[in-house]
Amino acid sequence: MKKKIILAAIALVAVAGGVAGLSAFEAHVINVTAKIENALRVPTEPIDFGTVFPQEELDRTFDVALSQSFLDENRVDDVEYAIRQKPKCGVTTDNGQTLVGPTGTGHVSLDSEDQVVIDCGPAPRDLTTGETWDVLPLLCPYLSKHEITEDGSETNNDSDVPAFHEPWTFSNHQVVWTEALGRLSKLAGDTLDTWNLDLKVPCFGGNCAQDWEAFVTGINASATPAQYVQPIAEEHKVFGCDLWIEVNGVSVAVPCVPGDFTVVSDTTNTVEGNGNAVAVSSPHPSWTASIPGATWIWSEDPVSTENNQTETFVKQFNVSGTSVSAASLMIATDNTYSVEVNGSAVCSSADENNFQLGTQDVCPVTNLVAGANTLEITVNNIGVGSSANPAGLLYKLSYTTACGTLGCAEKADAMLVLDRSGSVGDNLTDLKNAAHAFVTALSPATDGAHLGQVSFSSSATLDVHLTADGSVVDTAIDALVSAGFTNLEDALLQATAEFANPGDGHDRADADSADFIVLITDGAPTASNGPDTHEQDAINAANAADAAGITIYVVGVGTDTSTADFLENSIATSPAHYFDAADFDDLQAILESLTTCNGD
Repeated sequence: MKKKIILAAIALVAVAGGVAGLSAFEAHVINVTAKIENALRVPTEPIDFGTVFPQEELDRTFDVALSQSFLDENRVDDVEYAIRQKPKCGVTTDNGQTLVGPTGTGHVSLDSEDQVVIDCGPAPRDLTTGETWDVLPLLCPYLSKHEITEDGSETNNDSDVPAFHEPWTFSNHQVVWTEALGRLSKLAGDTLDTWNLDLKVPCFGGNCAQDWEAFVTGINASATPAQYVQPIAEEHKVFGCDLWIEVNGVSVAVPCVPGDFTVVSDTTNTVEGNGNAVAVSSPHPSWTASIPGATWIWSEDPVSTENNQTETFVKQFNVSGTSVSAASLMIATDNTYSVEVNGSAVCSSADENNFQLGTQDVCPVTNLVAGANTLEITVNNIGVGSSANPAGLLYKLSYTTACGTLGCAEKADAMLVLDRSGSVGDNLTDLKNAAHAFVTALSPATDGAHLGQVSFSSSATLDVHLTADGSVVDTAIDALVSAGFTNLEDALLQATAEFANPGDGHDRADADSADFIVLITDGAPTASNGPDTHEQDAINAANAADAAGITIYVVGVGTDTSTADFLENSIATSPAHYFDAADFDDLQAILESLTTCNGD
């Protein structure tokens, strides 16, 4: 009672392309090229178990690794993939006992009567007498898949599939694969997975040993042994299965671009309640102020009123990078002005003459944040009883961004905000371990970083005020218990409140003590304080923190695409402040990376 086993591994391949466009009489050719590489390096050599016997257990291994091109590309970090099993077709003779020709993968579907159909497609070549092109008896249910290598700084980031399983099922006429999931991470030093493919050989008909049922259930307790007994008619035949390694997702690192940037007065500024600003076509001869790159603007051109006229000019802009190291505003106006950045007053002048070179001002700006910012300049044009009364605004906001992280702000005040909702469940230990690692890496000290903690489920609690004593935070981390819903709004409000009164003994008033929130959550909000939806309430709380000059880092753990998008674009200060972890095992590496300056 022997049978022959052949297994082929198939890796999906990429293609390259070019585009050219032509039109009659005139040609404009845009040369578009792209070098397309695979993210994974997968062996495609067949795995042949040879001749095997019932209830044997045989092991083979294969590697799935990040390709060299993926390792060399700084834009990308993680790859998530699935190992699926699909039926194998082949050209055989001797009633399926000899494999003589090409093989291929069968397509699985349901017919009109909900019966499973495996379509091998047309034969790959002309068949000779005695040859058959058909699906081979299915080996897939008897193959276990276990990843057996270390996963860098992560643990257990791959899922297993035991032998004696159904390789696929159907739901709403759609195939649902029983798949092993893998993950590779450059950040965690996990660049290669070695998978053990363990064949548990079935028995035939009434020729099974007495311990067959114990053999099956000892490997897969949920399996029904009778389902995995092969009919006598399949004895001696070649069995087959195709493994498909399919990439599910690639994480793209958002680059931080440091440098010098400007925001100037021009027609992209809006006038509160009056549309876009317009350029002043004939600046008054007395306007000798000089701000290169900026344009004199007002709400209309020419000015139509001789009375006092007040206009507020608004410019919204995004700051790339993770922090602003320096910023200043050069400004000239006819006549008086006041300036707000992100809702806070920056500077003002009641002098009627701010429009000459010797009277234009320079204001220091200290509250720009990474991500969205709003500049508001209110100008009052003082009436002089003349219909030719001029009015105008000229400014340039200059700022320098850096790509530092929490560790670069040596005296950072940081609130660690930890999700302890019921969905965290069995992963709470991993969260605690990662949070402890963050405390160690940040190294709170009297003259260094200070750290506090808020934890949340259906509501949030302030567990530890900002402190230089890391052991107090460690104790609070150990005390966490998982239960309840996810009230993200309350968590952000509690953390923001800790920064509300600089110099109160908790949040330092020093100019070099930047304020941060480091939020770790596994899902979108399922509770809030109201009055809006849970998500909108959380967004409002995040916006309030941003307006207070607090930078919000978010680590999304085990999130789906929509939740990750919400946390990245609506809660984190900017996309550059969002980190996506496949599961809780990634937390330690990600949190430790937040405390390291670029280039250190």
